Amino acid sequence: MENSLFRDVNVEPAGLRGLAIFAKVVELRTFAGAAAELNLSKATVSKAITRVEARLGTRLFNRTSRRLALTDAGRALAERAARILAEGEAAKARRWRIRDAARVGASGSADVVRPVSGGADPAGILSPCIRMSSST
Repeated sequence: MENSLFRDVNVEPAGLRGLAIFAKVVELRTFAGAAAELNLSKATVSKAITRVEARLGTRLFNRTSRRLALTDAGRALAERAARILAEGEAAKARRWRIRDAARVGASGSADVVRPVSGGADPAGILSPCIRMSSST
């Protein structure tokens, strides 16, 4: 049974970014480590977590000066975030396979040119992976 607390998790790009940052903090167990790995400031990571907590109306971490531990809600969201982010990555991979197949089919060549994503994409899922580009 799905936890009703997370029924309204935002899966728009800004919400996905927050989930991606949350997942990285969970993985590394440190805000500073997540910030470094994602090439973000520690303040940006902290604000993203605060926004996710505010949106959900619950704390996700118990923080002390020496320790960062997930709350029960944090553990539940970590499991859900991992699934959501994995599905986003799978959708992105499918998008590229479809685009690659269309380009090879249209040109008869295996050369594929992929556009460079604009802006930060910390988990590799924020490029438009849900909506297929109309230009190929």
